[in-house]
Amino acid sequence: MKFHLNQRGFTLLELLLVIALVGILVTLLLPTLGLTRDRAMQTKAMSDLRQHAAVMGMYAGDWDDRFPFFAIPGATETVIRTERYTEAFSYFSSHSFWPVALVDRYYPGMAIDDEVFQSPYARETSWSAWGAYAYSCSMIAAPEYWDQSTREGVNQLRPNRVSSVRYPGSKALLSFDPWRLSWPARQVLTRDGVLDRTTLIATVSGGVERETVGELGETVRSGDGRDPALGHVDHLFGWEPSGMHTLRGVEGRDLP
Repeated sequence: MKFHLNQRGFTLLELLLVIALVGILVTLLLPTLGLTRDRAMQTKAMSDLRQHAAVMGMYAGDWDDRFPFFAIPGATETVIRTERYTEAFSYFSSHSFWPVALVDRYYPGMAIDDEVFQSPYARETSWSAWGAYAYSCSMIAAPEYWDQSTREGVNQLRPNRVSSVRYPGSKALLSFDPWRLSWPARQVLTRDGVLDRTTLIATVSGGVERETVGELGETVRSGDGRDPALGHVDHLFGWEPSGMHTLRGVEGRDLP
């Protein structure tokens, strides 16, 4: 006995309808997938910031309550030599080079290309994978330096004590700005001339907050022209890194 199966393929119209439906579904899902991906990267960055803030707390416990300090005030450059790395950098470039100074002692078994130092956005950009978590310049200069009316210069470059921070829960110790690492791919929104974007802040007290840059505390222009020894140049876009150049430094506050 033979059975004849009535086999029928899709018509051109049906195929076009299926393709259109798939296209609509992809369009609807893409924003959700992008949001999920951004949240995953943000969670990773927040975890990294908490770990680094804890390590800097350990450093302060080892070094008489002082924040990490490893650059030479007034020198053209500081050179760090460890078993694995040699790096030369200007004074305020400590904000990026701190992993080189701390990795051997405070991150046993790790290297500066370890995942904990890598920006979760680094693969999208040409930025270095490590050094994306910025150490606040406020920690390595006196409060008077962070006020143009009282700034004198090199003699105000020094480490600060943790106990000198007036608002530990509102003062940035480390910051991470994914917008900065992905510019110009991300859209920039301005509000009254202020870049309206979000950033992650690890506070001196160890918390991690997500804040809108325009709502952070007042910052001070570097004011150091283009002196390569200091590493503070006048920024091209007229804004200062989030949580880095707070008015009055450790005596000021970044979070509202």
